[in-house]
Amino acid sequence: MFLFNNKGFSLIELLITVATLSVLTMGMAGFASNIFQNSYDHAGMIERVNNGRFSSSLIMEEISKASYIFPAGHFFYLSANSISYSVSTDNSIVFLEENTDGNYILKAFLIDDEQNLIEFIAETPANWDKNTLPFSNFAYQSGYANKLVSDIESTNSINYFLNYNNGTSDSVLKGGISGVTASSQYALIKAVEWSLQIRDKEYKIKGIAKNVPRYKN
Repeated sequence: MFLFNNKGFSLIELLITVATLSVLTMGMAGFASNIFQNSYDHAGMIERVNNGRFSSSLIMEEISKASYIFPAGHFFYLSANSISYSVSTDNSIVFLEENTDGNYILKAFLIDDEQNLIEFIAETPANWDKNTLPFSNFAYQSGYANKLVSDIESTNSINYFLNYNNGTSDSVLKGGISGVTASSQYALIKAVEWSLQIRDKEYKIKGIAKNVPRYKN
């Protein structure tokens, strides 16, 4: 307790008061900073969870519309927004979707060098002739890229599942090919399974294509 005299506070008393207030202010500032940081971290976590759920749903929805899913072991060179991507189907999903005029749009979901999940959509549709493999028509594509979620910590190799009987009416893409596996260029992929680790949460993505195989009689 400070005692007043006719001259007010002494110098020592003022110094003690200032020091006490400084300690209290610093303590409260640190407490407030921790609250704001925790709130920021929590908001970021909620955003990542929401983005992860949205991305998982989007991938499954897009795969369901695929007319053809490229098997494992294929490499693509994609460019968008002045950025180039070297994409392997061992760790990225690449597929074709038929548009209204009978041509096909290439779409892909990939992880870039900064560990972002990217959605790629080709700018120009391309033709896929009957009785041919589509890869050569789509290996080099330019288009649009959209970042879906960041902080991808790890991914598992994509599991590909063959279509029942692995057959269509095409003479090249047809059933009865001996020894066809999910990585064969002749494989008709019906479904994919992919696991993404975003911070401490894992998202398992299972997509089934409703339009594979394509029938062109």
